[in-house]
Amino acid sequence: MKSARVWIVVADGARARVYERTGKGAAMTAIERMSLEEEHPRSSELGRDRPARVKESASPTKHGIEPGRDLHEAAEEEFIKRFSALLTAEWNRGSFDHVILVAAPRALGYLRAALPSALRKVATAEFAKDMTRSKPEEIASLIARE
Repeated sequence: MKSARVWIVVADGARARVYERTGKGAAMTAIERMSLEEEHPRSSELGRDRPARVKESASPTKHGIEPGRDLHEAAEEEFIKRFSALLTAEWNRGSFDHVILVAAPRALGYLRAALPSALRKVATAEFAKDMTRSKPEEIASLIARE
């Protein structure tokens, strides 16, 4: 019987790496074509670095307007959407059988929302932990604890 190909996705809002493991206890190998990294731009590069101002009609006082959404969070969500599209394309090609998601808590939420339901069903485990800067051995020991 053929061993299941398990992809381990390690991500946060700006970095994503994928490792493959064939069989339980097998070594993890990095899949270079699935590594994605994006620099977090400064607030001034994302949009306005100061909130917009509005003048009060009854007095000369001006107030700052809260933006509808934090620009850094929006950039993280867009990054996760792009990465999940790549992951979905690989799933449709049959590149892997199961997936394990290891991501920072907010990125994990974005990832769950962005992945199609068929791909979420083959997720055998999820870990809400940022391990993007960790060594593969540390990631493997986290997964082995489950």
